Amino acid sequence: MGEGAVSGEAVPNASASKTSRSSLKSVTAAVACPSADFKEFLKAFANDANVQDAFSSTLVKRKYPYYWKHNSQPGDPANPKWVIDDEPGPARVKYRYDALTDKFVWVGKKLKQGQHWTSIDVDEKPTSYAQLRNFRIHRVSDAQYDVEYDKGGIDTYELKSGCWHFSQHWELESIVDCKWPDECRKQREYETPPK
Repeated sequence: MGEGAVSGEAVPNASASKTSRSSLKSVTAAVACPSADFKEFLKAFANDANVQDAFSSTLVKRKYPYYWKHNSQPGDPANPKWVIDDEPGPARVKYRYDALTDKFVWVGKKLKQGQHWTSIDVDEKPTSYAQLRNFRIHRVSDAQYDVEYDKGGIDTYELKSGCWHFSQHWELESIVDCKWPDECRKQREYETPPK
């Protein structure tokens, strides 16, 4: 298994992967809320695709810089700073909770339907992953937490119907708040050219 170790016990076979959206809803309806305590909930959510299926908003909001989608310059006051799109389907995070180190780690891959992640390799040896040093959990209110990671991503979870639900992913980028036009042009010069 190695990178992004996943237990095979709940991985669907090829014919099961073609199940309809309604059967996915019935499977996820059987998943119980992992915990009312947000930190415990997040540990389960990060490691289990079934929990992600059951506890993601129907439409997950994705917020990112306007210039990523439109042919514009970052910071240009003629344009909005951000775009918010609604994406159907469950949220899939790329961080995991490693129980061996009691830390959140970066795996960089999304779980597939039915997968459950562990940090144990196929040879039953612990696998090492990069710890997210900038991983922060912010309590916004009694009904909202923001999870900040990797200096550029924020995931928002909201309390709905007695359990936490993933509701928004926000891609932060400091250049969006640059002072137009000189500071924006200067920052843009140091960006890595697209591949």
